[in-house]
Amino acid sequence: MTGSLNQKNISVINKFDFKIAYLEIFIKTKSYFSDPSGNNPLLRNDKLKLFPDAPKSLNYWLGFRIISKYVEKHGTDSWKDIYNLTAKEVLEKSDYEKYIEKL
Repeated sequence: MTGSLNQKNISVINKFDFKIAYLEIFIKTKSYFSDPSGNNPLLRNDKLKLFPDAPKSLNYWLGFRIISKYVEKHGTDSWKDIYNLTAKEVLEKSDYEKYIEKL
């Protein structure tokens, strides 16, 4: 039957939804990576929610993925670099944005 949903179609739809969500999260948060203001939603998630229905750990989830890409590119011990870099520098040097664009 043409056009019917099967397990393969559902898997493709779920993968597409995941990519859309991943892109939305990154695009909405990117501008705050270098925001030093006291009203930065990444730092004030308790009051300023970019994604009100998301788990409280969303910012951790995104940061973990950016740092994972940084370490993948720069080597196992490079995670220590984050103590001496700004969030914007870590993002730029991780190539995470290039990774997101390829999804």
